[in-house]
Amino acid sequence: MKDQAEFRCGATLARRVVQDLHNTEPHDITLSLQKAFESNPLLGIGEKVFFHAVCFCRERDVASQWQGFSGSGGCAIGLDFPKVLSRARTAGFAIAKVIYEEPEQTEIVRRVVRNGVEVFNKYGKLRQSQSCASSFVFAIGRILLNWICRFKLPCFAPEDEWRLLVPIPVNETKSRVFFRDSGNSVMPYCKVPIRNDWVTHVIRSPGAWPPNDAYGIERLARLFGDQVRIEISPSA
Repeated sequence: MKDQAEFRCGATLARRVVQDLHNTEPHDITLSLQKAFESNPLLGIGEKVFFHAVCFCRERDVASQWQGFSGSGGCAIGLDFPKVLSRARTAGFAIAKVIYEEPEQTEIVRRVVRNGVEVFNKYGKLRQSQSCASSFVFAIGRILLNWICRFKLPCFAPEDEWRLLVPIPVNETKSRVFFRDSGNSVMPYCKVPIRNDWVTHVIRSPGAWPPNDAYGIERLARLFGDQVRIEISPSA
């Protein structure tokens, strides 16, 4: 995910919630989290950890997606989502539903921080060691990161997006990250194991297709297996 705008929006919201909590319920944990946001507003995203994502729409044929991503053609690949969910438990990636409403995002951040404060208070021995306290705050930050990467502005709600997420620490970039050209830019990516039998259908983008391009889609579908259907989007 080379565009950090979404992360920045979620991190800004989380920072505001932490500040509000500290103003009303001051605590060493909220103070430390405030300092973490001040020194690193994105909590290490794009520096210490990189999130790679495959993005899905719940609906099979979304006009806004065709308009945004298929100006020169293209296709949508439909997956058997229960199989993806089952694989996520063993393959080192997460499946997450994107959250669009700001009140829900705010409540999630507030709950994570308050739960952290409650656990910290319960196990008072953590107060005796600065290193333990720092580790504790770091753990809360990791939980917040996992939520922030699911936050998106309300205007994108019609997408009803789910994300397959792979976090990669910076020290693993050399062995796990590859690069390809993307128009006039360079796109970093990682490989995620997706089985052919997960694919259920291929939808061609709206508009007229030259015979050779249509034939290419047919060959792609046959590569995935006999279970794959080819459809043409009716979207305008």
